[in-house]
Amino acid sequence: MAQSGSLRTARLLFGALAVASAHDGTGLVQVGVSVVSPWQSRDACTCLGWKAVYVTGTAKPGDAKEWLPHGDYHPYRDIEENYCLKFDYSSHTVEKFTWCYVPASCGNLQGGRAVNARVSWKVCNAEQDTLMAELPPREMIKLITESGWLKDPTLLPVLSYPYHTEKWDDVSAFYGQPGNPIEPQMKEKMQRLRDSKTPTVICDSLDAWGNGNPDACGPPNSLKLVYGEEVWEFPHFGVPVCKQGCKA
Repeated sequence: MAQSGSLRTARLLFGALAVASAHDGTGLVQVGVSVVSPWQSRDACTCLGWKAVYVTGTAKPGDAKEWLPHGDYHPYRDIEENYCLKFDYSSHTVEKFTWCYVPASCGNLQGGRAVNARVSWKVCNAEQDTLMAELPPREMIKLITESGWLKDPTLLPVLSYPYHTEKWDDVSAFYGQPGNPIEPQMKEKMQRLRDSKTPTVICDSLDAWGNGNPDACGPPNSLKLVYGEEVWEFPHFGVPVCKQGCKA
C-alpha cells in the first residue's frame, strides 16, 4: 500500500542508514560517532533506496535483478525511493514479480538471494513493501521528472505497472475515445479495472519486436496510463499529459 509522506521519508532515511551500516561490521552507522539505526532492529527486511545502494558502492547494476536490455541506459541509479520494481517489462501483473535490495541481515528473502556480505535482494510483498506500481500517475510523473527520466518517460512505467492484454484502440471506446467497438465482456473487464483504481499501462501497440511476445509496448512505444477515471498519455519522447478525468 502506498505510504504517507512522513513514512516515505522515514523509509528513505532508513535506506541511507542501512546502506551506511552495511559497510560497518558492527551494524552501527559511522558519522563521527557511532549511532545505531532505529530501523535496524525493527525490520532488517525493509527495502533500501536504489540510488543509495549504488552511490555507496554497496552493489552495482547487474549484481541482482536489474533489467538491463540497453546496457548502461537505465534509471536504477537515479531513483532515490525504495519502491519495488518489476523484474522486467514482460509481466501483465506485478504479483510476486517485483524486487528490491535489503540489508544482508534480512532473513526472509521470499525467493531472493544474497548479493554480497552487505546486501541481498528479495521478492517484494505488497502487504509489507511499497511497490512502484502503487503510484498514481501524478506521483509517477513527479518521480520521473525528479529522477531525470523525462527524456524517456515510458521506461519507468513499464518497469513498474501491470499492463493490459489489449491495446488502446481495443478499449478506448470504454473511455469515450475513438477506437474499435468494444464487446460487453471487455466493457465489464474495463469497468472492474476502473473501479479498482489500479494504475495500469495500456499500450498503443502490442506489436512484437520479432519474437511474438513483446516485453510491453511495441513501436512507437507510447502508452496510456489509466487510473480510475483518469487517462494519461505517455509519449515515447515528450511530457506526459492528462487526456481526461484529471482534477486540478
